[in-house]
Formats: sequence, C-alpha cells, structure tokens
Amino acid sequence: MTTFNQIDPRKAPGIDGLPGSFFKEHWQTLGEDVLKMCHEILNNTNNVFSLNETLLVMIPKVENPCDMTNYRPISLCRFVYKMVSKVLANRLKEVIPLCISLNQSAFVPGRMIHGNVLVAHELMHHLLNSRNGSSKGCVVKLDMSKAYDRVEWGFLENVLLKFGFFNEWVNKIMCCVRTVRYRVKCNTQLTNTIILERGLRQGDPLSPYLFLFCMEVFSRMLTDAQKNLRIRGIHRLNLDKSMVCFGQKTAISKRTMMNRWLNMKVVDSLDGYLGLPIPIGNKRLNAFKNMVNCITKRINSWSKRFLSYGGKEIFIKSVLQAIPAYGGLGFRDLRLFNVALLGRQVWRLLTYKDTLCYKVLSSKYFPNGDVFHPIKVNRPSFTWQSISKAASTLYEGFGWCVGNGRNIDLWKDHWGFEGLSGSAIRLDRNMVHEKRVSDLLNANQDDWKEHRILELFGDSLKDQICKIPIIHDGQVDHRIWFHNSCGFFSSKSAYSWLILKQIGFGPHRFFWRIIWKLKILPKIRIFGWRLGHDILPTYDKIANFRSELNSFCPRCGNDKETLIHALKDCPKARAVLEYGGFNNRLLEGVFVNCIDWVEKVARVLDKIAISNFLTVLWNIWNSKNYRIFQGAEMEAKVIWEKASALSHEFRIYNLMEVPMIPKSRMVANWKKPVFGVYKINIDASIKDKDVSFGLVARDCDGFVLGGRMGLWHKNMDVLWEEMTALKESINFACTNNWDKVQIETDCASLVNRFKKRKEDVTNLGYCLRALFEQTNQFVSFDLIWALRSYNSVADQLCKLARDNCCNKEFNMDYPLEIHNSILKDAIK
Repeated sequence: MTTFNQIDPRKAPGIDGLPGSFFKEHWQTLGEDVLKMCHEILNNTNNVFSLNETLLVMIPKVENPCDMTNYRPISLCRFVYKMVSKVLANRLKEVIPLCISLNQSAFVPGRMIHGNVLVAHELMHHLLNSRNGSSKGCVVKLDMSKAYDRVEWGFLENVLLKFGFFNEWVNKIMCCVRTVRYRVKCNTQLTNTIILERGLRQGDPLSPYLFLFCMEVFSRMLTDAQKNLRIRGIHRLNLDKSMVCFGQKTAISKRTMMNRWLNMKVVDSLDGYLGLPIPIGNKRLNAFKNMVNCITKRINSWSKRFLSYGGKEIFIKSVLQAIPAYGGLGFRDLRLFNVALLGRQVWRLLTYKDTLCYKVLSSKYFPNGDVFHPIKVNRPSFTWQSISKAASTLYEGFGWCVGNGRNIDLWKDHWGFEGLSGSAIRLDRNMVHEKRVSDLLNANQDDWKEHRILELFGDSLKDQICKIPIIHDGQVDHRIWFHNSCGFFSSKSAYSWLILKQIGFGPHRFFWRIIWKLKILPKIRIFGWRLGHDILPTYDKIANFRSELNSFCPRCGNDKETLIHALKDCPKARAVLEYGGFNNRLLEGVFVNCIDWVEKVARVLDKIAISNFLTVLWNIWNSKNYRIFQGAEMEAKVIWEKASALSHEFRIYNLMEVPMIPKSRMVANWKKPVFGVYKINIDASIKDKDVSFGLVARDCDGFVLGGRMGLWHKNMDVLWEEMTALKESINFACTNNWDKVQIETDCASLVNRFKKRKEDVTNLGYCLRALFEQTNQFVSFDLIWALRSYNSVADQLCKLARDNCCNKEFNMDYPLEIHNSILKDAIK
C-alpha cells in the first residue's frame, strides 16, 4: 500500500485506459485482486508479460518540431505494472548509494543534482577567471544521443551481476525490461505491436535507477582513462548539442588540434547545464535574461484580461511564482525567499560531508570544515558568494545539538535552543573557567550541574537548559536548525523566520494566522487582507482626497462611513448579521478599527464559521457598492442567502446549517485489538518537576495482562517524558516475549515524530531510532494516536504514581482504582 500511495493517480493512463485514480476510487472492489497479482509476480509465481504492453506517445521538445529527433518518446505503462516496478525500484534505492560513485547525484537518495550544478559552476569559474598560474585546458560538454534508447539489455544484465546482485533479483529486473511490447499512438490511432531488442522506457519507475548503473560504468571508465588514456562506451554523440570551451591561456595550436579531433563547435562559455546558465559571472542580467523575457511575455498576455483581485492572485502564484506558497497571500519577498532556498545548500554542506560538492567547495573556501567561517579567497565564484551570504544571514538560526558537549564552545557557539550562547552568561568572563559545554555536565556526564548553571545563566534560563536532554552513549555534538521541531533545515521554516525577523509579529497575530488557513474563495481572502489593513475605499477615506465628497454613509446617512460602520454599525449591515443569527454578544462594543471587531468574533468561531463570516462581510460590502452604482438596495434576507449560496458553490456548508459556536467532540471509547495482538496504552505527565508514567497491556478481550507505573524526579520536556513512557512499554513487551504489539498514546506529537524519525536530527530523533531498532524483534509493531478518552486507564495510573510516589509493576492484579475504567472499556 505504501507503493500504491507513492504513484501519482493523475498520471496519464496506459493502454488499458485506467488511470491510478480509477483504482483509488474502486480499491474496495479491485484492491484484493491487484495485490494478489503483484505478489504473484514479485514471488515468481506469475509473469509480468501480461502487464507489459506499453503505449508510446511522442512529446515535442521544441515549439515547431520538424524531425523525429525533436520528439521525446514517453512510455505510458499500466498502473498495475507501475506498482510492481515501483516495488522493485524502492528496494533498489536502498542500495544505490553504496553502488554509485559520488560524482553522480540524480535519483540517489541523500544526494541532490544541484550539487553537480555547483561543481560545474566552480569548474567553469576557475577555467575562465583564473589569472594566477596555469589555466590551460578545456571543458567538453557531451550530449549522448537517445541515451535511454541505446542501452543494451545484455550489457545492463552483466553490469547488475558484476555489482553482486543475485541472479533471481536480476532476472526479475530484466523480465520487466525484456518483456515490453510497444504500440505507438498517433492522432488517436494505434500502430501494430513493436518488439524492441534494447533500450529503457521513459515512464517506467525502474528506468532512472537502471540507467544510473549504466552511467556508473561510464563514470568509472572516465576515471580509468586518467591512467590509461582510453574512453569507450558511448554509442553515439549528439554533435549538435555537444561543445567545447577552452581556458584563457590555452594555446591556439592546441585549440585547433582539439577542435579537429572532437569535431565540435567551440564556444566562449557553455550555454547551460541541467537547465541552468553556466557560468554566471558578473553579467548576471544576461545570464537570466531568458527567464525575465519569459515572465514579461506571460504578463503581456494578461493585459487584455479583466481579472478580479483573486484572479490576479491565482495567475501570479500559478504562473509567475510556480513554487509552493508559505502563508500570507503567497507573494514572497523574493530576496528573502532566495536566501531561504540557498539555506538548503548551507544545510547540505553542514550535514552531507561525503558528497563531491562538499569536497570541491571545502577544499577551496573552508578547509577548516566550518561553512560559517570561510577563508578569504581572491575572486570567489558567484555561487559561493551567494551561499556564503546566505550562511551569514541564517547563522543565528543554526545551533548545536548537545551530545557530549566537547565540540561546543561555550562562548562563541549557539547551542541547545535559539538565543543561548556566551552572550547569555551573566558573570564576567574572567570569573568563568568553563570553556566547553561539556564542562557544565556532572562527573558521570549524564546530567547538568544545576547549581553552576544557575550562577552562569540565572533562574530564567536555568530550567530551559536543564531540560536539554543528555545522550551519553556515543552521540556526538552536531548542527541543527532551531526553527524546525525535527532539527532539519527547510526553506519554509527559514523563510518564515526571516520574515519575522524583518517585520516582527505585529498586532492582530491571531487574525493573520487564521485568515491564510481558511478555505475560501481567493477574492474573499484578499477582501479579508484589505479589511485587515483598512485599505477598502470607504467614503470617509475618499473624502480625505476629494473635499467636495460627503463622508457620511450613503445608505443610512447617520454617521461617517468608516470601515467598521460599513460592515457592522450601519443599520443595513447590522440587519444582515442579525438575520443570520448573530447575537448581541458578537455585535456589541465600540471599535475604532474593523480588524479589532473581526478578530474578537473570530476567536469564538471555528474555521468554517469564520469562512462563512467573511463571506457575509464580503456580500455586505458588495451590496453597499451595488447601492452606490446601481441605485438599488438589497434586502437583508437576499444578502444573507447570496452569501449562503456562495458558500455552497465553494463546497462548504450553508451558514444556516453550521453552528457558529462549534460543538464539543463526542466522547470516544477504547477499542479492543484484533486476535493475537497485545495492546499497550501509555501516558505520562509532569507536575512540579516530577515525571510520572503509566502503562497497561490488554488482549483482544479487554483483559488486563499487566502494566507499570512510576515516578522520576527529573526536569524533563513533555515529549521526552512521553518518549520515556514509550521506551518503558517496549521494554515491558520484550520482557513478556510478545510478538505482536500495538501501542496507543494520546500524544499526537510523539506519533508524528516517530514517523519522521529518519529525518529527525535532534536527540529525540536519535532515541526514537534506537527504539525502532528495538521493535525489529517483534513480528508486527504499531504506534497509534488516540483521543484522551481512549486513554483513561493509563492516565489514572499516572495520577496514582504521582499521588503515591511509587514505582510498581503488576500483572493481572491491577490497582483497584482503575477497575471501573477497565470494566467500562471491556464492556464497550
């Protein structure tokens, strides 16, 4: 099912015409048969031949194709075949980093193709700009003609066998490759079946990884050619796209000789690499001129379109800024967003030190291994200048995660959490003999010196520092990003942090945080944004610029038309709100700014009701404009019904059907596990620096098999005490030799962090990975989240442990205090 969810259901269907969305929609009917067929093929009891008929379509690569080389053949495979192929590809991905050399980055887990782009930029920068010493040489850019189509099957099979894969595994792979049959679709017509003898399909999930192995052979031949001066392996070069670029001091005679040998066009600089300009140099405008021209062309095509604010927003975000939006209207500060994107390269230089990109850049710019403290270099490349500037801008957001504390400078480094560094120490430096964070640990290196920390940092920081967990089983100090709970860097969190640094939180944070999450029409969201900034054109505002205009409300004439009057205080607006059921509690009070009133109302509504509320305000505003420009007044009932209809059209509930005040959740009951599975409910709590935990294990009939409760006197973070309860439950299951275990907790954060344990670089992630390794001894293991009402027994055990200050383990003789809750769960 993991593979099923990984395949995009919207992809074009194969020759059977059934896309992934069809299988997803009818999985209850088809799922069992589809999984059975996949298992039979993967277990060699069936053949993939019946699924391997492929539809071939030609996608033009240029605007006006006039030759077959101007088309890219794309294979449309059956969805069920893609599931089989994806399973094999997922297994192959696990070992690819061990097989493929560092100079290949595409499709290799843990590597990014951008690394090769940076290496290419550095190479071209050195070749074209080095003035000191010899810069003789050339760079040859090769383009293999129809590389996928020319892969020999026999060669691919021998390569896989040479890498040490078992014959049975290689046969499965080659069966997917060799049994393919094509039918070409041309103008709705299908050709006869075509059977090939070589080539890989573009569209098969396996193809990119198999091609990597072929390119690995070529890569190793290039390496060997440095010694033996021989290069082989390319069927045919595309001389129209291949080119050669020479260094500044390469002699004319050598240029002529190389040109005669290679028979390629000679260029002053390469036109691009992986779709990006190279090199960039000082003429940055010329390097990105094509991008600017493309955007200008698109903007000019909109000039004759009459679009609303919402329509313009959609066009800008979907066409000009085709990058996922991160809050607000989605219009990013491009300079800050660029820094956030460059931060990903900084993060990779901090964490992936075995890559080719790191070795190239570190050898030249930061041989000490610290990207935040590079050495000065004459004429650095444009790419390094950009990365270095981003590193200095984001420096305060990075810090050290404490392992043993020996690598963290107490005075210079940021560590533990944001804002904690030498500047937070209250004592004079001459009075502090500690130099490393490890000096703040006790003799056993398993806890903090609380008294000394109190002297250095004061009471305000002492509790926070003592909550930083200490891992004393080999975990070393390492860098993390403070603004992500899992510690890894993301452009989204970096951009949000940079924006907050620039503009701060500001007033009405609740309003701005909620409005961007509402599922409403874009034009209504923009209306809310304009309302929040008080930039809607009321008569009072217009009168400031046109003195001849009356500033009084055109509908009631009783008061000046400010925004709060137009949407709340005007009798016409109030009639609409009262018709919709707004009580006096939501309408009472005197407000100067409209956003103050809207925020007050929003605090007592759920998200759907807030969406509907803004829709009503938008209709009230439009009805006022209709009165001004059309001279007709709409009744309150009509305005309300229009708002309700608009809500329906946008697939949200009718205002009259959804309560303005959300109902409380219904109390849920504990569910019994299936036969053969042991279910353990866990809970933990903190009170006055005392951590208590409780766990209870039950079978499929709801009978208690045992449990534990305990109390620790330790300063601990909430997630850590939940993780400790999880650790106790796993140890309890191991002690009882249970093979099928399901653990249930009401801490959603723990479940989410456990699922993200591979990418979690904090100490908590380290411990969760260790716990997962421990669960490998079980036949099946699952950690699930439940409502607090599911977890009443474990919660009561926590309170018992805290109230009685006890550590106790029990079997079927559980404490009497939890009997009623256990009986209630078992009955229901």
